Order: sequence, then C-alpha cells, then structure tokens
Amino acid sequence: MKAKFKIFLTLLFFLPLYSCNNPTENTLNNSISGSYAYTGFDKTGKVIIKGYFNLNFKDKEYIYGEWHFYKVDDPKGIGPQYGDGEFQGRYSEGKLWIGLNPNFADHNVELIGFINSDTFTGKWNYLTYVGITNYGTFKAVKIE
Repeated sequence: MKAKFKIFLTLLFFLPLYSCNNPTENTLNNSISGSYAYTGFDKTGKVIIKGYFNLNFKDKEYIYGEWHFYKVDDPKGIGPQYGDGEFQGRYSEGKLWIGLNPNFADHNVELIGFINSDTFTGKWNYLTYVGITNYGTFKAVKIE
C-alpha cells in the first residue's frame, strides 16, 4: 500500500510539470517565430508589394505581429496592405492565416498559406463588404 501511495505522489508531482512544458510545441513555435522578408504578387505574377513582418505566438494557436510593406510601382485595388500595421492570426498544422487589419470586418487583407521550413507561401485576399475584391500570391522567407 505504501508503494502505491509513493507512486501516486510521484505522479502527482511530475504530471503538472510535463503538461506545462511541451518541448515539441515550444520548438515549433520558436522555429516559426521571427522576421520574414515579404513579397506580394498580383494575379499575373507581377511584384506589387515588398517589405517585412515579425511573427510571434500568443500560445500554440494564436499569433500576432507587425508588418511594414511598401508598394512597388502603383498597383490598383490591392486594399490596405501597404504602410505599417499590426496583425493577428491563427496557426494550425502548418497552415497560417493572418489578418493584416484585424479591427476591420471589411476593407481587410488576409494572408492564407503554409509554412514549410523557413518559407511561408500562399494567397492574399483583399476583402470588402461584397467579399473577395482582389487577390494574388505571396512568398515570405525567414530572415532571422
């Protein structure tokens, strides 16, 4: 009976330590967090946006950060994806969703794609009250 009680106490002590520290999750979040050089393309593949963003994790699923993008030439109908701002988003199983203008239900630009190693690629959508108004692709490469 004493042996079972000692095992129980040992488990009771170590179980919270294990559940609070998931090394795989922390390693994954640390490998994704950081600064990325960003390039946005229009529907034809022409470069329209360049810049960088910093990505951080709030927890295992929610992300936040800041972006600094500038227009290349004078693209039309791309929405509010140039200048500076703060973003919010979600991460799940390699898929990342970022809202560049999280305080707006419309007049927002979202980035949806996948992170593979140090590269985040996917599609950007300019959303207005009528839905997707414009779109293109993007590529972001981790720089630190």
